[in-house]
Amino acid sequence: MVLFNDTEPPKQPTVFSKTIKWVFRFVILGIVLVLFFIGSLHLLQGSGDTQRNGLQQALSELTNTIADIKVLNDFQLFPQLVVDASGIVLKDRETADLIMRMRGMRFAAPGSVVFSYDAVVNDLYIENMSLYRNGLPAVTVDTARIEKNQSDQTAELLVDGKDREGSWRYSMPINYFKGTGEAYDYFELPEKKYFEFEKANGTSINGHFFSHEEKLYVSGVADLAETNQFSEELAGQEGICFTSIISIENGQVLMRDTVLKNEGEQLFEGSGSYTIKDGFSFNVAPVSESDKFLKCEGDE
Repeated sequence: MVLFNDTEPPKQPTVFSKTIKWVFRFVILGIVLVLFFIGSLHLLQGSGDTQRNGLQQALSELTNTIADIKVLNDFQLFPQLVVDASGIVLKDRETADLIMRMRGMRFAAPGSVVFSYDAVVNDLYIENMSLYRNGLPAVTVDTARIEKNQSDQTAELLVDGKDREGSWRYSMPINYFKGTGEAYDYFELPEKKYFEFEKANGTSINGHFFSHEEKLYVSGVADLAETNQFSEELAGQEGICFTSIISIENGQVLMRDTVLKNEGEQLFEGSGSYTIKDGFSFNVAPVSESDKFLKCEGDE
């Protein structure tokens, strides 16, 4: 078992930061390029059918789905990037099966994010977004939003939702910068990316994302309910330390080289994946020792 000392100050942006920032830039730049390609400058702001159809086509190209936007309330690219839409639906191009349905969303960011390195936002709100599996909602996000505390200038990304096990909440502290004059408030991911995930059935995870040896890791402590989607082997146990490599490949969220340690010091190794179609799959098995990277709270 290899332990990691994270007391040294970071010298370069982490793999996680680079990944988020470049994905963010790619999506926005992709929308811009598609809009330019299909309709020139007059598409770059407004809420009419021309802009709605242009954004609809851009979303279809970026997600490789059939996209439909019922209502475009507001759209502009400069000086601020704003997308405010209702009734968003994504369907499979080959089968026309429903993939996602969203009642409404609003996203705002500085227009400069198209060309800058930083991923910052001015506003984010998503209402009633469901991901479908076999014709039924597998995961529903009731709301995703940024909540800010004006008194101490702190903010949180809060996502409330439910799946077939019940309701859950994901939260992550983010940096909040108050605008001055005519400038908008803005938010960005902090250097240390801690999060909490809690389910109504008693499952909870407290962890953080970090980079190690140029790989993106998630590490933390989990309490698992007797019935949970993560592991039957560890069901009902608390204080499970875990570390895993995270990657996204071919539409799957993959967890590789996962190593866990329960309160009885028993080690486990495993791997898992998540897809909209198949849901979450995770397999672990006990081992006598492990040479995989494990970082537990309090490790020196």
